[in-house]
Amino acid sequence: MSGFIPALPHAELAFFGKQVAMWFTSSAERRFGQFEYISWEDMLQAQGKSDAYREYLVAALTRITLAAKPHLSSARTIGTIGEALVLAGTGLFPQYQGGADRILSGPTNEVWIDTWVAYLRSRGMRFVMGARAT
Repeated sequence: MSGFIPALPHAELAFFGKQVAMWFTSSAERRFGQFEYISWEDMLQAQGKSDAYREYLVAALTRITLAAKPHLSSARTIGTIGEALVLAGTGLFPQYQGGADRILSGPTNEVWIDTWVAYLRSRGMRFVMGARAT
């Protein structure tokens, strides 16, 4: 078991590290072409892993950052946020000056969703509630 998280097998911590390293070394093309279409939970291959792995390494990031569900959220979305948090913690990147507080600097809707909706509308997108996108 790992001292990092009680009840987490060492092999599962190592596997998580391998998956995160894969994320950090993936190209934008892979992130959009592959990781956008699989869940964070699937990228981390959570099925069959210990409760500690699923609770602390798979679900925690989605829960603390976005109140998102790891089985529904794309690996690209959660990976991008996780990457920003890690990079902010280093203090080496000017866009993240001020640390993690600069990334999660307000309510999810106000900081992430409303901003994204405004951007899409500025590009001509029209939202129709209750309709499917095709």
